[in-house]
Order: sequence, then C-alpha cells, then structure tokens
Amino acid sequence: MPKETDRLKLPLPLGNENVTRESINGIFEKIDAGVATRESILIPAETDLNSYITEGEYYCPTNATVGTLANSPVGVAFHLTVEKHAGVVQTLTTFEPSNLQVFQRNYYVGWGPWNKVPTRDDIEQLQEDLQNVDIPPASLTEPGIVQLSNATDGTSETVAATEKAVKLVNDLTNTTLEFLSERVGYGTTTNSGNDYSVQLTPSPDRLIEGLRITVKINATNSGISTINVNELGKKSLIKANGSPLPSGSLKSNSIYTFVYNGIDFILQGEGAFGNALASDLLSGKTATSDAGDIIGIMKDYGAITFDIKDQNSSYTIPAGYHNGKGVVKSTYASGSTKGASGRVTVGPFVQGSVYWINQLVSNLDFTPRHVVIKNSYSSNPVCFFSSVAPKSQITTNFVDDNNYIRQLTIGSVTPSSNSFNFSVYADFSLYQMTSYFTFDWSAWD
Repeated sequence: MPKETDRLKLPLPLGNENVTRESINGIFEKIDAGVATRESILIPAETDLNSYITEGEYYCPTNATVGTLANSPVGVAFHLTVEKHAGVVQTLTTFEPSNLQVFQRNYYVGWGPWNKVPTRDDIEQLQEDLQNVDIPPASLTEPGIVQLSNATDGTSETVAATEKAVKLVNDLTNTTLEFLSERVGYGTTTNSGNDYSVQLTPSPDRLIEGLRITVKINATNSGISTINVNELGKKSLIKANGSPLPSGSLKSNSIYTFVYNGIDFILQGEGAFGNALASDLLSGKTATSDAGDIIGIMKDYGAITFDIKDQNSSYTIPAGYHNGKGVVKSTYASGSTKGASGRVTVGPFVQGSVYWINQLVSNLDFTPRHVVIKNSYSSNPVCFFSSVAPKSQITTNFVDDNNYIRQLTIGSVTPSSNSFNFSVYADFSLYQMTSYFTFDWSAWD
C-alpha cells in the first residue's frame, strides 16, 4: 500500500490489492491510537503553509526544513495549529524556550498576513517603554502633550478645547446668529410710487424694536415714503426728528440704513436738517437742510459807513450780512437851514462808447453849498461835494439797471442859484450792454 492518510498515516489500499482481516485490524488500531493521542503531523520540506487548511496539529522540527518552506513567518522550528471558523486560523509557535514567539493568520477566501501575538514580556516591555517616553508639550510647530481646557475666552495657543467648550461657543454663535437675523438685513427695494418693498437677507420673521435694515433704493422718492419689509407690513420712513422724508431724500441706486423704533423706520446718518433757505446763507457757502443741499446767495457787505449830511435825509441799511464794524453817523452841516433830496437817472450809456454826461438838478429853493451823491442800488461809498471843501473826479463802483457792477467817475459838482449839476464819466468801450444809473442826492445850504 504506497499511499497513506495525511494525519494518522493510515494505509490506503489500492484497487487491485486484497485487504485482509489483519490489515483492517491494523488500521483500526492506528485509528484508535491516533485519536487518543492526536499526534502532530510532520510538515515535510518544500511545503507551502498556505496548503494547510485541514484542522489539526502540525510541526516542523528543524531549522533547515523551515528554510525550504513557503509562507512561513519564521526561520526556526515550530508547531502549527489549524482551527476551523468561517474559514481557518493558523497559530504558529516557535520552539526556542528563551525566545518564544507566536504568530497567527486567518484564511477566508484568501490568506491574511501573519501577525505576531505579543507575549507577557512584550507587553511589560511596552509598558516600561511608554513610561520612559519624554513627550514635550505641544506647540503650533511641534506635536506633543496637550492640556484640555473648558475656557471659551482664553488666548492660549498651547491648550485644546474640550467638547464642552466647543458646545458653549456653538450655542453662543447660534444665539448670535438668531439675534442678528432679527436685527440686521440687506436687500434691494422694489417700489410702487413712494411705497417701497424689500426682501432681506438674513430674513426676519417679525418686526422688533431695534431691527436695523440696509437697503439699496431702486428709485428716487418724490414725497412721503413707506417700506414693507419681507411682507411684514407697511411702515413709514421718517427722519430722526420725526418728520416724513421729503422728496428726493432717497436717491436711486444709493444705500441707506434704517432702524425700527416699534412704529416707523428712522433714517440713520442723515447728517443735517432744518429750514434754512439760500437767502439765509452767505453767497458761496453751502449747507444741507430739509430741502436738500443749498448754496447761499446772501450778499456780504462787510462794514458799511455812511454820513447823513441832510437835515431831512435818512439811510436805509440794505439786506445782507454786516460784520458789525460799519457806522452810520450824522455830519449835518452847522448853520444849515434848508435842504432837499431826490433821485435822478443818468444815461443811457451805450455799449462800445466813452461818455461824459452832465446831469442838472434844479428847482431848489436855496443855493446848495453841500451835495451828497450815492448809488441808489447799494451802499457804495458816498460821493460828497462841498463848496467849502470841493472834491473832484471821485471814482467808485456803481450798480446799473441790469444789476451789473460798473466803475464810474463823478466829476465836480457845480452849484448855482436854486440848482446844481454834476458830470458822470463811464468807459463802456468793453461792455456789451446799454445801461442807466440811478443816483440819490442830498443838498443843503
């Protein structure tokens, strides 16, 4: 019988052999002995351990034979146990008393890798090594030991946040986001006339006092305006002083911020309000009022001075700005008993020409010794002539009937019985407009 079974080495009769009672009894005796002792089966040279999937005990007694085996995790003699599960598990134990090693691997569809099973010595050595490891504190650049912290307001860069700290921050963030969603938002309006609507992001679910909205206006308002935020109801848009927004307060494509006071939305950062007009502001100056930007037209007269020479004369202070240094005084001539005043118009002064025009004032009931001539349009310097102290050719600025300022020269006054005359010189060679000039005069004896 040339063939034997793998485990108990029982003879396997060939088909042309006769089986005797003695041979059968011998097989039974081997079965009985093998089952009782469960002898390990020798692993021969040139064997592949991957082929050992039958449950049982196996061994390879020499290092030389192990060197010829395939898929062995070691190079020394060993014992191999094969056990069944869904597949099989191989457990390999080396023979060296001073260097006992155990390896295991699983087979299911295919073989897994050999894994060394740690011994008690391995575990104790690992514990000792871990106790002796010097792990530095962690930093932003090096790994290491990190201390845990529940703080949510610290600035340390060497501790790690706990789950509790993360939750606290997360809860605070969610609360803040919820708060902000009820108090801030941005959107672009649509409108029907002066009634605006807007859908905000984030979207509030109700209007609460303190809600701040920032909107881009799609069309300039032309009067009292309202806004409907996220279809929560139409509310008035007002100024900080409580008055409605006037026409033109909201400009197309401009961005504005409003805060809800529980009743209306109040425009923020308006910067100015009031009822000033252009005539209330010095010429060239600018300001902002309820009506919008204004440019001043008030004339600046500075310091006006005037001498009242006529007993019956008066001086009308013009409307405008005065710096408080002007003086109007009376220099009524001592001994005068008669006086008169009036207004004359001199002209025309035709464009492109140079003129000397004589003007006569007559029908006085006295012979004048003192004459004052001034421009009736403004408080320009008075031209004063006196037979006691005569002056001639006084040049100053006057305003013509077109409200243009021109430079004129008034010649000497010539008094006579019950009258006087004066001459006016004007160079209109560069002017492109015909003009008249009106003068106020006062005379006394």
